[in-house]
Order: sequence, then structure tokens, then C-alpha cells
Amino acid sequence: MERLSYSALTTPDSSFAHVADYFATHRKTRWVGLGLGALVLLIVLFLAFFDWNYFKPTLARMISEKTGRPTTIAGNLGFTSGPGTRAPRSTG
Repeated sequence: MERLSYSALTTPDSSFAHVADYFATHRKTRWVGLGLGALVLLIVLFLAFFDWNYFKPTLARMISEKTGRPTTIAGNLGFTSGPGTRAPRSTG
């Protein structure tokens, strides 16, 4: 059975033809790239679906120990990505 290369699947005038040829001849680079892509995907899925409320008791205890004041965390914890810190605005 004959193996198809990436260059056989792309047209010569394609802007990605040189990239496809590179990965067709550099197997280790292809596998490292796929591995890194899978790792990034796993991290994104973890951040999206992890229950951050798991850390509420530990976080409240650590804050209480550092400040010397009783601390409770009301509401749900979450993760947002982006520039800066975001806090909910009050509408009153």
C-alpha cells in the first residue's frame, strides 16, 4: 500500500504546501507538534470544565489564617481568561 504524502494532498500553488512538505519529511517535528497541540487542548478543557468550588474551603481557611479574621466565600468560583481582573457590577 502506497503512502500519501502531504504534498500529494495539496496543490502546488497552495500557501501551505511548503509547510505540508516540511511535516511530511520531519516525522519527529510532526509528532511533537501534535503532542503540544493535544496538551494545549487538554489544558483548555481542564480550565473550562473543572469545578473551581472544590477550592472554596481551602481558600477560605488560608485567607482566615493570613488575615486573622473569619472568612467565608459566597457564590461560585470560576475562571475567566482575558486582560485584567473582572468583577460583577452592581446595578443599583
